[in-house]
Amino acid sequence: MQFIFDCGYTNANAGRVSKESEKTPAVLIANYLAETAPRLSPATREAKRHDLDKLARFLIGGAGCEHTDMWTPRMLAAFRRHLQASISSETGRGYQPATVRRIMATASHFSRWVRGHARGVRLSKVLTEYLTEVAATACHNTHAAKQRDLALFQSFFHRHTSGDLARDWTSEITKAFQRSLATRVSPATGRPYKAATVNRVLATVLHCARWMHERFPPTKELGPPPVQGVHKVPAEPPRCRALSEKQTAALLCVCSTRVRRLRRDKRRNPLLEAAVVHVLAATGLRVGELVALNTDQYRQGCFFRVRRKGGRVTFRVRVPSRARRALDAFLREAGGGSGPLFRSRLGRRLSCSRVRQLCRVLSRRASAELAPRDRFHLTPHMLRHTCVKRATTVGGITYGHAVSGNVSCLEVFRYAQLTQLETWRLAGRVFGDGGRDAVKTLPEAVSV
Repeated sequence: MQFIFDCGYTNANAGRVSKESEKTPAVLIANYLAETAPRLSPATREAKRHDLDKLARFLIGGAGCEHTDMWTPRMLAAFRRHLQASISSETGRGYQPATVRRIMATASHFSRWVRGHARGVRLSKVLTEYLTEVAATACHNTHAAKQRDLALFQSFFHRHTSGDLARDWTSEITKAFQRSLATRVSPATGRPYKAATVNRVLATVLHCARWMHERFPPTKELGPPPVQGVHKVPAEPPRCRALSEKQTAALLCVCSTRVRRLRRDKRRNPLLEAAVVHVLAATGLRVGELVALNTDQYRQGCFFRVRRKGGRVTFRVRVPSRARRALDAFLREAGGGSGPLFRSRLGRRLSCSRVRQLCRVLSRRASAELAPRDRFHLTPHMLRHTCVKRATTVGGITYGHAVSGNVSCLEVFRYAQLTQLETWRLAGRVFGDGGRDAVKTLPEAVSV
């Protein structure tokens, strides 16, 4: 459906209308009700029509002008005072406070509709520019995640508003989207979204809403950003994902064993596996940062000019001696030359999915030698948690922050989180034997 704001006519039978008549309250109210009709029940639609008729009579009679050019916040306040002093034609008495609030809510929404529709800011345009200007500076995975989150919100917005105008985005829409996420089933896992996932998707939407409020001046006139009253879903504290000393020792032992036994096997590349695991566990690099390294970036026992998440660059990342020995052994076997640092036997750059696959294989081998409570399923990012936690424990928060390469030190507290067993042991050390007694009562659960 097209409206007079876009094309200058009301419908096919009405013919052309003048620019002055486009702004009359009667025409604006008709278009407002026509657009919102699919979302309203007949009773609500009729109530809104009566409320807006009162507003039109006030504009014509009380304001002395029948055009909405006079529409200002002061006019809204005058209309409220007019309602409080008026007598209802249905009851013969003054309007109840609840009735005044209902009429003013309709008038306020109608005023925002008029200003927003006249400017025609499209939500699809807002989301496209947000992804281009803001999210494009993030890494590929972050950009893809934000794109999925906003596509999810855009689909929800279209279903509930039957339109694509940013002026329809209110706090109620954001709250309804948050409630829908709590019951939505993840296509990847087949289970409902966890609270942490809901909060992550919601954080993207709220950041986009605030950006829209600053980037598009017409949306400022519609009121505050649509984030008021929207709060995070209470979530359980995240578990510690760092490997314990026993798990780390078992993993590195498996790597050494595979190097001795499978070095001549043409179907496997144990030297590459050992180099990847040692470097990830000793430097705290993300898997994407690791596979993007080139041969000319490794010299003098350091990685130079490492591209980090968000487009930042770390000038030098030191490689500890044990990881350096594993990496040098792999490079001697792979031969010299330029190109990717971590590559297959065919010379192709190692992919992130291949690193995840070898981590799964190695963790299964290492878990076979451990007790049930110490078995684990390894991902490359767990090695980053392990490195940053160890650096923070030994060298303090400043050194842990430097190793992590993050902009803020808040993520370091997440990496250095204590396990339940470590918490109880520290409690026993600080407060006496009570903590040591409590350690014995901990359930025999998987620690990672």
